[in-house]
Amino acid sequence: MAVFNFHLFVLAALLILGTASARRLAFFEVRQSQDETRTRGTCTQMSNKCHLASRDDQVCPADYNRCPFDGAPCVLIEPRGDSSRKPEVRCGYLGAQGA
Repeated sequence: MAVFNFHLFVLAALLILGTASARRLAFFEVRQSQDETRTRGTCTQMSNKCHLASRDDQVCPADYNRCPFDGAPCVLIEPRGDSSRKPEVRCGYLGAQGA
Protein backbone atom coordinates (compact mmCIF):
# COMPACT_ATOMS: atom_id res chain seq x y z
CA MET A 1 0.00 0.00 0.00
CA ALA A 2 2.87 2.38 0.79
CA VAL A 3 4.37 1.80 -2.67
CA PHE A 4 1.03 2.66 -4.28
CA ASN A 5 0.81 5.91 -2.28
CA PHE A 6 4.38 6.80 -3.27
CA HIS A 7 3.63 6.21 -6.96
CA LEU A 8 0.48 8.30 -6.67
CA PHE A 9 2.48 11.10 -5.03
CA VAL A 10 5.14 11.00 -7.78
CA LEU A 11 2.47 11.06 -10.50
CA ALA A 12 0.74 14.04 -8.89
CA ALA A 13 4.06 15.89 -8.55
CA LEU A 14 4.91 15.31 -12.21
CA LEU A 15 1.50 16.55 -13.32
CA ILE A 16 1.85 19.71 -11.25
CA LEU A 17 5.36 20.39 -12.58
CA GLY A 18 4.22 19.80 -16.17
CA THR A 19 1.37 22.27 -15.77
CA ALA A 20 3.72 24.88 -14.31
CA SER A 21 6.16 24.39 -17.19
CA ALA A 22 3.41 24.79 -19.79
CA ARG A 23 2.27 28.03 -18.15
CA ARG A 24 5.84 29.33 -18.02
CA LEU A 25 6.40 28.50 -21.70
CA ALA A 26 3.19 30.28 -22.67
CA PHE A 27 4.24 33.32 -20.64
CA PHE A 28 7.67 33.49 -22.28
CA GLU A 29 6.19 33.00 -25.76
CA VAL A 30 3.85 35.97 -25.27
CA ARG A 31 6.63 38.01 -23.70
CA GLN A 32 8.99 37.24 -26.56
CA SER A 33 6.48 38.29 -29.21
CA GLN A 34 5.95 41.62 -27.42
CA ASP A 35 9.65 42.36 -26.92
CA GLU A 36 10.86 41.82 -30.49
CA THR A 37 9.92 42.00 -34.14
CA ARG A 38 10.82 39.11 -36.44
CA THR A 39 11.16 39.55 -40.20
CA ARG A 40 11.44 36.32 -42.17
CA GLY A 41 13.35 35.85 -45.39
CA THR A 42 15.52 33.40 -47.31
CA CYS A 43 19.29 33.21 -47.54
CA THR A 44 21.78 32.57 -50.33
CA GLN A 45 24.62 30.17 -49.64
CA MET A 46 27.19 31.79 -51.95
CA SER A 47 26.89 35.33 -50.55
CA ASN A 48 25.84 34.12 -47.08
CA LYS A 49 23.20 36.85 -46.89
CA CYS A 50 19.61 36.91 -45.68
CA HIS A 51 17.21 38.45 -48.23
CA LEU A 52 14.35 40.27 -46.49
CA ALA A 53 11.37 41.85 -48.24
CA SER A 54 11.60 45.67 -48.35
CA ARG A 55 14.95 45.74 -46.51
CA ASP A 56 18.64 45.59 -47.32
CA ASP A 57 20.23 42.14 -47.35
CA GLN A 58 21.72 41.16 -44.00
CA VAL A 59 24.95 39.17 -43.63
CA CYS A 60 24.63 35.85 -41.77
CA PRO A 61 27.23 36.22 -39.00
CA ALA A 62 29.72 33.62 -37.73
CA ASP A 63 30.53 30.16 -39.03
CA TYR A 64 27.86 28.42 -36.94
CA ASN A 65 25.17 30.67 -38.42
CA ARG A 66 25.98 30.33 -42.13
CA CYS A 67 23.32 29.76 -44.76
CA PRO A 68 23.19 25.96 -45.21
CA PHE A 69 21.67 26.04 -48.74
CA ASP A 70 20.08 28.46 -51.21
CA GLY A 71 16.57 29.38 -50.14
CA ALA A 72 17.06 28.31 -46.52
CA PRO A 73 14.93 30.27 -44.05
CA CYS A 74 16.43 33.16 -42.12
CA VAL A 75 15.07 35.75 -39.75
CA LEU A 76 15.99 39.26 -38.58
CA ILE A 77 15.16 39.71 -34.89
CA GLU A 78 14.87 43.35 -33.80
CA PRO A 79 14.28 44.18 -30.13
CA ARG A 80 11.54 46.72 -29.46
CA GLY A 81 11.76 49.72 -27.21
CA ASP A 82 14.92 50.67 -25.39
CA SER A 83 16.30 47.15 -25.16
CA SER A 84 20.01 46.66 -24.59
CA ARG A 85 19.99 43.85 -27.17
CA LYS A 86 21.16 44.45 -30.73
CA PRO A 87 19.35 43.27 -33.88
CA GLU A 88 20.30 39.70 -34.74
CA VAL A 89 20.24 37.72 -38.00
CA ARG A 90 19.76 33.94 -37.83
CA CYS A 91 20.32 31.97 -41.01
CA GLY A 92 19.13 28.41 -41.49
CA TYR A 93 16.54 29.32 -38.85
CA LEU A 94 13.87 26.68 -38.23
CA GLY A 95 12.05 28.34 -35.32
CA ALA A 96 8.31 28.46 -34.65
CA GLN A 97 6.35 29.30 -37.78
CA GLY A 98 3.87 31.51 -35.95
CA ALA A 99 6.52 33.85 -34.58
